[in-house]
Amino acid sequence: MRSCPHHKCAICWRDVDCDKRKRTIDGLWVDEDCWNKEDAQRGQALTRTKKSLASSHKAEAKSIGQDPDDKDNQIIYEECVSDIAERHKSDAPEGQYVDGCSESTFPIFQGFHPFNKSVDCVLPAKLNHRGQLRGHVAGNVLDIPFGLNMGKGPRVRNLPADVLSIATYSQDINTSLSDKQKRKRDVLEACNEHNQVQCKYRMNKAAALGKQMTVSDYANLRAEFVAGKVNSTDQEANFRAKEHAERLLRDVAVVSCAWDQDEVSSVKYFGIEARVTEWADDGAPWPFPDVPMPPVFKDQGMDILYSLLHLHMSRMRIYCNRYWATVDTELSLAAEMLYQNYIDPDGEFLSLPLSPYLWHALLMSIAHRHHGQQMRTGYGPKPTTLFSRNAALSNILFETLFSNTYKWDFEEKHYPQMKEYISKVVIPKQFYDPTVTAGSTFEGTPPRDELDYNLGIITRAVEEDVVAEHNRDDGDVVYESTN
Repeated sequence: MRSCPHHKCAICWRDVDCDKRKRTIDGLWVDEDCWNKEDAQRGQALTRTKKSLASSHKAEAKSIGQDPDDKDNQIIYEECVSDIAERHKSDAPEGQYVDGCSESTFPIFQGFHPFNKSVDCVLPAKLNHRGQLRGHVAGNVLDIPFGLNMGKGPRVRNLPADVLSIATYSQDINTSLSDKQKRKRDVLEACNEHNQVQCKYRMNKAAALGKQMTVSDYANLRAEFVAGKVNSTDQEANFRAKEHAERLLRDVAVVSCAWDQDEVSSVKYFGIEARVTEWADDGAPWPFPDVPMPPVFKDQGMDILYSLLHLHMSRMRIYCNRYWATVDTELSLAAEMLYQNYIDPDGEFLSLPLSPYLWHALLMSIAHRHHGQQMRTGYGPKPTTLFSRNAALSNILFETLFSNTYKWDFEEKHYPQMKEYISKVVIPKQFYDPTVTAGSTFEGTPPRDELDYNLGIITRAVEEDVVAEHNRDDGDVVYESTN
């Protein structure tokens, strides 16, 4: 391990010895004084909510070039706090919270824990009181366990439909004798459809956070979020989104294959040993047994395979092994991947199938088998057969991005409960309803000319300031104060 005896406290930035750090509810490594101050508020559920929301609200406002402390952003924040505070009054005793995705009641645990409460931005965007798209706003937030919040994605947020598809898959796998391969195909197809919605949204610059949007346009956008599938109102946009959703992970780091002839021969032999069923024209084995091989891989297989592994190797060196030396190569990583995906495919945390597609909830990622140790494969740098693997050395997992982030780096003693929990997840109907179609109206999104500024949590003076400012900004569009 690389020498790293001292760190900075993530709150006060004082030096702290490595072995004296403690971890807060939010996962921050801090000194003992800061940890004690944080822990003193542990049982105060609403205090935790306000702190979590304040952090998310500030980051979101800054990401769209706004001042989080201006009047309008303070309205958004206070409205959001009020929304959750109403549930705290009746739903759970002090020091506990009701999970919005299972109706289970959890305590607020001491320190870093997968079932501590966090505030989830449920849908990617919602109209606020000024007809502006934002994430953490009233009507679009729920208290959920921290682990599930991470599973939804710290960067790219999965849709509620993704989470429910994974939950349904887990229920069926754990409680029935149904065809496992069919269930894998079903969850892949469902998440493919949800990914198309996400890609369409990301490509729509008019729907970016901070943008103004009419209620009718938002109704169409939200219908896709809630149903988990694109509507038929814009076939051209749907086609572009489908193309984008079929981008392979290697598209973010395209490099030419750097294996010599002997290494290429070894990769081909790995595929034979793994009994791979689909092959590129140049002899590259397709590494995803549950996903049909796309035409682009058939044409450029070895370059694509090498690019994928090169990207993962870079991440291993920069992130996963930042405290250790990286001893693997693209070749040893290829051997480990084919071994795990074909010969021993049961290592995935939730037994989910792996996808090669960018932004997909089931996108293949690399993870530590055991945290706090060097990430490495069970092979030397130049293996020639899959069966030279030393299982005791292997500390790497090829698993879905959802499972990887859901597990985060929580202690392994929590894993059984986390697996059990995911099969019990339900999504409130206002956030997932496959019957919703374009043009549907939603609670909390009144017609634009009826937008109500009287939120019950702001003073009339602030309200009138906001209305006046909005009228100046919007020209001919006039909003009236609700006297």
